[in-house]
Amino acid sequence: MGHYSIEDRVFLVESYYSSGENITSCLRKWSSTFKNRSKPDRHTVKNLIERFERTGNVGDEIGARKIKPERQ
Repeated sequence: MGHYSIEDRVFLVESYYSSGENITSCLRKWSSTFKNRSKPDRHTVKNLIERFERTGNVGDEIGARKIKPERQ
């Protein structure tokens, strides 16, 4: 999911929920909005939605894992 901007990811999440949680409809909205860009794979959208539902975030989880807690 790394090559999609945060704005792209937000578009996908919003499209998914506004289309009745239907990935096919979400990808159709993507194709009609971004005519010159290839659409993401269904698996990519599914993973994005699962991450969003689990964390409330559309950003990469890799950065979150790199942060170490401060020592006292």
